[in-house]
Amino acid sequence: MKFLSILLCAMSATAFAQQQNNSSPYSKMVSHLSPQLQQILAKQMEAPHGLNKTTTDKQRLVGYSINDFRNGYKDSTYLAYSGYRGSSFANCQENWRGWDGTYSKPDQVLEIRNGILISDTRNTYDNNDSLAGFSLSGYLHNHWDYTRDNAGNIIVTDFYDTVGTQVNHSSEYFTYDNQNRITLDSSFQGSKTNYGYGQNVDSLIGYTWNNGSSSWIAQTKKINIYSGAGLLTLHYQFSTAPGSNVLDSYSRTNYTYNSNGFVILENTQLYDATSGTWGNDQNEALGYNGNNPLLTYVELDHSYKFIGTLNSAGNYDTIYNFQWNNSSGGWDQNNKVRFIYNSFDYITAADLYEIDTATGAISTTVTGRQNYYYQTYNVPDAVTTVNAVFTEITTYPNPVSGKLHVDGNIGSKNVSMQIISITGARLFNTSGNWQSMNKDIDMSSFANGVYYLLITDNNGNKIAAKQIVKN
Repeated sequence: MKFLSILLCAMSATAFAQQQNNSSPYSKMVSHLSPQLQQILAKQMEAPHGLNKTTTDKQRLVGYSINDFRNGYKDSTYLAYSGYRGSSFANCQENWRGWDGTYSKPDQVLEIRNGILISDTRNTYDNNDSLAGFSLSGYLHNHWDYTRDNAGNIIVTDFYDTVGTQVNHSSEYFTYDNQNRITLDSSFQGSKTNYGYGQNVDSLIGYTWNNGSSSWIAQTKKINIYSGAGLLTLHYQFSTAPGSNVLDSYSRTNYTYNSNGFVILENTQLYDATSGTWGNDQNEALGYNGNNPLLTYVELDHSYKFIGTLNSAGNYDTIYNFQWNNSSGGWDQNNKVRFIYNSFDYITAADLYEIDTATGAISTTVTGRQNYYYQTYNVPDAVTTVNAVFTEITTYPNPVSGKLHVDGNIGSKNVSMQIISITGARLFNTSGNWQSMNKDIDMSSFANGVYYLLITDNNGNKIAAKQIVKN
């Protein structure tokens, strides 16, 4: 299941590939990060800050614009919602990159570039507010439908591509084990991926269909190895050489963590089949401010560097981006971004300062701006859960070796109760009325390590979260 987060991110990226990523400083900051590292960082942000601000008064993003003051270029995005969806970003990173509705579940997203409508996205949701499908129109006319099982896992993705009067249809299928871990991802006679799980290890093998031999041919293999606490420590990749069906070692990546469990180093090596040795190291160093999981430092060997400062709320205040200069053998600053927040700690503006070509230094005036616009609305019976949990929620025994008992005074709400691994895998999921549902969770088959119990209401608002230790 740990691979599933990477898979779904890739699906989402494919679906929205037509949309311009207006958050260029953010893109530069994360685009070079490996899928594994992005997954680690995403889960890292969830663990300490996993509860959204869901007070009675909420705000949701309804508009976004990006302006380049040097050439007058302007893009705008408008978002519309139904019901109570759309509130709260888990952290300022989500807020910054969520200009297109990635995290807020809008019904409609309109993108306008220099006064021209280029994209109209319509989303539909099921009774659990999970994405059921979306259509993308503008210069393309595409539609996706998602079929889910009772646990909310996507089991079929149907894609429709309209070219003139012709409609092309393709499907992708997924299967899961009894712990809701993906075991198969396939398309009809096109490609498939098999997933396997063991003690502190999981793997996948990707195949493509060969019409000549009418058989599946292995193309790639990946193996993840985890610590006892569920942290990814080693990632292997295997691939086939041209004209070969044999999977050979390609790369291996080691991950190092600090005492807070935050990743601080990604070291990748390539395999030399001729000498049978590992080498050509590439290092990605990461840094933080105390126990805040928000990245404040990233440095990729002789390529890119990012430094961030935080405000009193623990969100980004200013970030500085640097590029490596081969001629001087040092770092050149190429821009900085300064953030402005509202009373909800949501970003209202991100001001970009770029190189002044006349002086060669960072401009002292704003050269571009991202604006975020919100709607304030009221949600009846909402609860306040800001980086805290309900004290009336109890779990025992904890540490647990067999059955975990969950109790607490939530009332008669309909809720979802999940167990999440520290790397983001959803290992257990059940839903129902809190008063009548079975609140016992059998964790005897789980690997030893740290997990999170997450309880949400029907709107996806997080009601409670507790750390669970399995031994």
